[in-house]
Amino acid sequence: MDTLLSVATFTANQGFSVSPFLSASKTFRDDELLWDAAKDFQGTGGYTRLMWAAMKGHIGRVRWLLERGAKVNMQTDNGQTALYYACENGHTNIVKMLIAAGANVNEPKSMYIAMFMGHTEIVKELIDAGANVNTADWDNHTLLMQASESGDHAIMRLLIAAGADVNAKTSYGRTPLMFAADGCAETARILLEAGAQQIV
Repeated sequence: MDTLLSVATFTANQGFSVSPFLSASKTFRDDELLWDAAKDFQGTGGYTRLMWAAMKGHIGRVRWLLERGAKVNMQTDNGQTALYYACENGHTNIVKMLIAAGANVNEPKSMYIAMFMGHTEIVKELIDAGANVNTADWDNHTLLMQASESGDHAIMRLLIAAGADVNAKTSYGRTPLMFAADGCAETARILLEAGAQQIV
């Protein structure tokens, strides 16, 4: 504990803009006492060490934190989790580790960011772990609509195979096929073959 206090005091005295504990964790990465004592400490913006490690792809540090009971579903001030950052940055093995440790795959931001970044393998991992493929935002804009609009055929096929509703409607009546109309013929073909209804 003396090490923890001395590191925090030193960091504060240096005038770092982030929290003493968070800054110290970056400066003294080999100090396991510090990491263990404050593994779930939330610094500026609500970030934890697990989030930083997941974001940067430090698989060894992620494993170390999880083995010591780091809380896997903590959120930043904006609602992002360690799983979100692993999905955003394409760290598939870390995604697997977080899921195995109990990460919530139905927190929709993780799936949306994985799709937006085109990380098909991660989308598959989330689906295989039980993610709801029909989740929607406040406007009832679904995952399949997003994939259709962007023309990501691989992800579209994954979602459809997992039971995504090809005839879902937004709050203003648009379907995945309507979003596909803004893209290419192949996108529309995939939806039609999956049972999408044409609106005359």
